[in-house]
Amino acid sequence: MWNLKIIDTNKSLYIALADALERDIRTGVLQPGDRLPSHRELAKSVGVTVTTVTRAYAEAERRNLITAMVGMGTFVAADAGVAASLVDTTAQSVKAVNMGLVHPLHGSEQYLEEVVQRVLARGELHRFVPYAFPQGHQAHRETGARWVARFGVSASAETVVVTSGTQHALHCIFSNLFEHGDRVAVEKYTYPGVKSAARANGIRLEAVEMDAQGMLPESLDALCQRQSIKGLYTAGLVQNPTNSSMGPQRRLALGEVIRRHGLLLLEDGVDAFLTQGNSRTLSALLPEQSIFICGMAQAFYTGLRIAFVVAPLAMCASIAQGVVDSIWMTPPLCAEIICETINSGIADKIITQKKTELDKRMALFKQRLHGYSFVLDQRSMHVWLELPQGWTSTAFEQAAQRVGLQVYSSEKFTVGHMPPPNCVRLAISSPHTMQTFRQGLDLLVGVLEGDNQVD
Repeated sequence: MWNLKIIDTNKSLYIALADALERDIRTGVLQPGDRLPSHRELAKSVGVTVTTVTRAYAEAERRNLITAMVGMGTFVAADAGVAASLVDTTAQSVKAVNMGLVHPLHGSEQYLEEVVQRVLARGELHRFVPYAFPQGHQAHRETGARWVARFGVSASAETVVVTSGTQHALHCIFSNLFEHGDRVAVEKYTYPGVKSAARANGIRLEAVEMDAQGMLPESLDALCQRQSIKGLYTAGLVQNPTNSSMGPQRRLALGEVIRRHGLLLLEDGVDAFLTQGNSRTLSALLPEQSIFICGMAQAFYTGLRIAFVVAPLAMCASIAQGVVDSIWMTPPLCAEIICETINSGIADKIITQKKTELDKRMALFKQRLHGYSFVLDQRSMHVWLELPQGWTSTAFEQAAQRVGLQVYSSEKFTVGHMPPPNCVRLAISSPHTMQTFRQGLDLLVGVLEGDNQVD
């Protein structure tokens, strides 16, 4: 239990308490998962009012330092002090071999000039310059509806909203379909983008236990009985970062819990384009209470920032209002280039090339990392690597950075109070060439077999 010894009495007491808590977390006095005193206990030991402690804990939670569990207490957050964003906006450049942030094999996207020439040849650029309907051009929404049908999602132009990527879609949804303080369930290891979007919009994320098939239905059910949960975010096909993948029975069981508790499902389909056969999304089971976010960044042309968002008709106007409130409209010319890529058939060429390259990189990864424990999936562009005994994920990320390799520690993906696993996520698609990928693997193996471990 936390034993507070020093506070700065020159500040407001609640700020001084929050600062002291942050100091003790950063210096290692408090560790992720440590239980904190109750409001009444801390108030008594420090000699302040319970109201002051309540304000201090609220400030600490706002800083992402602690998490409160109804009926269990208050704990140091698993990702305390870790930036929610994967992008460091203060960094001028990254010289390391990037296997952290996912770059989707840009070398397979050599068709952009051809696509742009096709758009120019029609002589209709003037159509994409004026202000557009916030939900997106009719033709773009029709293309989006055809695209998501590949993944078992039924849509029409009326039920598609075009946003500027997945992250923008999350902000539009959280800001217009949720209220400040609403709770959304996520896997205990989740996409950092949903963490930052939730924090920016005052949404509280609640961690749900998971296994090799993703979110556990019984854990979600128990959470919904303890808390008032409004929504659920997941990637139903292949989970980020763990690469867990739901089988048909798990999807049915999870869908039943979502239906029974009336949750609004937000399903991330950013890697759906890599699926084959009869893979189906959760959203296909629950069209009346699901929003399927199909970001195109991993498929092609990351810089164009386009996502097709499929939602119940009654929600589309609210999501479109989020577009208006944030950027007024998604750039139609970017959407036109994406849609031309799809409609011309070039999209399938790009995807085929990316799958071929991913297969080669996965085979090489398996060969070089033989003997280590990891999870990869042909429908994913990253690997979830379990570290050898003696490492912590943060120490490994730092050691890799020192030798010129960027990877991401598990803390960046963790929600809740349980200590994060000793794992890192590796983006195998990010090195621009196979030569650079081999260089990254050499660096990775060097760190794994080196003497940089911590006690």
